[in-house]
Amino acid sequence: MPSWFETPGIGGWLGANGSHTLDQLRVWLGPFASVSAALLTTAESDRAVEDAYSVRFTMRSGTEVVLQQVGAAWTDRGFVAVTGTRGTVGIDRGDAWIADAEGTRPLEAPAGAAAGGGSVDGDDLDALGGYEQRHYEQLGASFRAAIEGRRTLDAPVALPTFADGLAVMRCIDALRASAAAGGQLQTIEGG
Repeated sequence: MPSWFETPGIGGWLGANGSHTLDQLRVWLGPFASVSAALLTTAESDRAVEDAYSVRFTMRSGTEVVLQQVGAAWTDRGFVAVTGTRGTVGIDRGDAWIADAEGTRPLEAPAGAAAGGGSVDGDDLDALGGYEQRHYEQLGASFRAAIEGRRTLDAPVALPTFADGLAVMRCIDALRASAAAGGQLQTIEGG
């Protein structure tokens, strides 16, 4: 792990993975309103930082979110499931699916998305290149659009802005403050 990962208040699983997950939640559900959180250590180690977190959010839309992330889990990377009142959508080994009253079926990637699917090898960090390829392709496409003077990019998801990054960092700060206060509810300004 890089040295910053072991720095309390900066690293840990929240610092390494949380910003990406929280950004994804903001894209899907809109801005955060409040959070109650716990930072956890699940693996036997002498680390001073968490390898997991458990969070309850309220979004400004009124949507309630429960999120658990474990960096020390003995599972494949890339498993995500979101459950609502009418079903569950998920990504498992890069393949998207939906389960609802009609059954479970695959979801097709949106137009313009890079090819996905397949498993990422266990501990081989070099394998993340393929796993993250679609993100780098989108970044490359945005650079090309800027060089060519185009202001818009044909992408299934809008590219993040500085304001998006700031909102995620405010959420992370509120999450850490909540955990330090034993899970006390924290309001997220500009979430």
